[in-house]
Amino acid sequence: MADIRRPASKVLDFSSPTVIVRVGPPNKSEDFFVHENLLRESSGFFAGALRGGWRESVDGVVPLPETSPDQFRIYCSWIYSRKIHTSGEIGLEESLEKRDEVARKEVSGLIKCWLLGERILDTNFKDAVMDMLVHLYDSPQLATFHLGDIGIVYNETLAGSPLRRLVVEVAATRLKADKSRELGKFFVPSEFTADLLVRLSRSEIHNMDGHALAAPHASSTTTPEKRNLVTRSLSEPNRSVQLSQR
Repeated sequence: MADIRRPASKVLDFSSPTVIVRVGPPNKSEDFFVHENLLRESSGFFAGALRGGWRESVDGVVPLPETSPDQFRIYCSWIYSRKIHTSGEIGLEESLEKRDEVARKEVSGLIKCWLLGERILDTNFKDAVMDMLVHLYDSPQLATFHLGDIGIVYNETLAGSPLRRLVVEVAATRLKADKSRELGKFFVPSEFTADLLVRLSRSEIHNMDGHALAAPHASSTTTPEKRNLVTRSLSEPNRSVQLSQR
């Protein structure tokens, strides 16, 4: 029988008042009723917003107009259960293409969850999401690397972000020079192109704040074709590289 005993000091306190977190744009917002103490303990943002004297503390309503209700719903589940509910329900009889589609959708959702954790200053949530992303990127269930996620990552993070380093590492290990010459569907930011070139010039795999990413393939050797591909992209007028989806 699994050990379900936990320290008494870790019991959840449901005696604190709840606050309303109004998520989404004004015309499409959704209200979440969450215990104030859990929000304050988990998030630096909420700890500050609910401090006495601020409007949010007086009104008992904290607006998050730029956050998706889907991602905040996952966050609420996290602060109550320390579980992240994002995995898609798919049977073993499904095709590899279907499994890949479900896995890519989960990855995209997790990236948005990490960005939410960054905005609300919840390091534990970000670390848990990062662990899941590393696991999925290293899983055979994810057969393709969805380049459409790169634009979201680079538009909403700063240089040196662990999330940027993760997508660069994954691209470096999965990018195939022969496929990259084909016309693709996604333009990626020039900053990503530069970061990828730097990564491809080295043979070692980085550690990201304690999260070691195992290469999805047996070898991460940099080929001249890969280096030439990225070098050419840096010299293009629009300073962006167009890569294939696979």
